[in-house]
Amino acid sequence: MNMSVSQIFRPTIAKKLILGFLSYGILTLLVAALALLSLQQLNEINNRIIERDVPLVGIADKMIETLLAQELYGRRSLILRSSETEALFWKRSEAFKKLLLQMGNLPDTSGLPLDRLTTLHEEYNRLFKAGLEKREDLSSRAFQGRDRQIRQKQEELIQLVNRILVDAKKDQNEKSLRTLRVGRSAFWVIAGLSIGGLFLGMTIALIITRNISRSVNQLKLS
Repeated sequence: MNMSVSQIFRPTIAKKLILGFLSYGILTLLVAALALLSLQQLNEINNRIIERDVPLVGIADKMIETLLAQELYGRRSLILRSSETEALFWKRSEAFKKLLLQMGNLPDTSGLPLDRLTTLHEEYNRLFKAGLEKREDLSSRAFQGRDRQIRQKQEELIQLVNRILVDAKKDQNEKSLRTLRVGRSAFWVIAGLSIGGLFLGMTIALIITRNISRSVNQLKLS
């Protein structure tokens, strides 16, 4: 019984070859797994930048342009009493609502003040609509008070959109820096494991060659 156990665990050349290649294969799989994990992390970060941050910056820029254009047409309507400019005012209003909808359809919008933007924009529209319907004299106290309210609402809207814009750009920059860190870390880890694997392979080859050479010499002596 003892003899059979010792024979099983005797380090023969074949067992040494299998052990060496097995350890080298495990190291190779570890390098591949780390490379795939790093690529997955980079892919997730880049997808978030492409699918959320970049569109969010573009939508916020368009929102500010739309608000400024809407305010321009609204004031022209108040001064000129023109139905054409009033139609352009409401057209810009609808464009802003569509941009709000696009922003809401982006992934991970739980932290965005979409409800507040919607409420402010509706109040902004109501103030302009009341001024257009009442046709107040531009020099009257009532019009001046309404004009201040309109300006305040517009400033609140633009400040809120600007905050979204700044946060989106900041988030995009942070993710870009994170991709650099992940890529650099993955490079050095994989490079270290690859060099270690190379030395391990050379060591295994030398050990196996030495064992084979020793066995051959013993066979010659026999």
